[in-house]
Amino acid sequence: MDKKTVKDHIINALDDLRQSELKAFRHKLCDTDFEEGRSAQRETAESKKVFDDLMDSIQKKKYAVVELIEAKEKTALIEVEGLRKKIQQEISELRRQNNEIEQLSETKDNIQFLKTQLRKTQTEIQRQTQERLKELAELNQTIELVS
Repeated sequence: MDKKTVKDHIINALDDLRQSELKAFRHKLCDTDFEEGRSAQRETAESKKVFDDLMDSIQKKKYAVVELIEAKEKTALIEVEGLRKKIQQEISELRRQNNEIEQLSETKDNIQFLKTQLRKTQTEIQRQTQERLKELAELNQTIELVS
């Protein structure tokens, strides 16, 4: 063989070797890219699951808090209603007492002392009635705000 043929043969062998190595490198690179892609997909799926679990937990806590608030609101309304009824009963009793006192003050057997005492008592009852009416109005406003 002449030098040129040997040289060509060596060049061709080197080209074939380079091509073979290049092909192997490309194949290895593709495999690595594929594995990295699968790894990224796995991490994405795991992250999505963690996020979904977190959202579920937040949603459950939200519902629990809403239920707690509603229960407390219901309890407060029941308490306010009970207080309102009690105050209304006190007002009714004070009005009844006031009517009795007015009837006593209008009898013909008036004694000045009793009249004075009755007026004082009437004034006190009216004051207490006004206080109870004011408290009842405040409770009604509270009920409206809570409702």
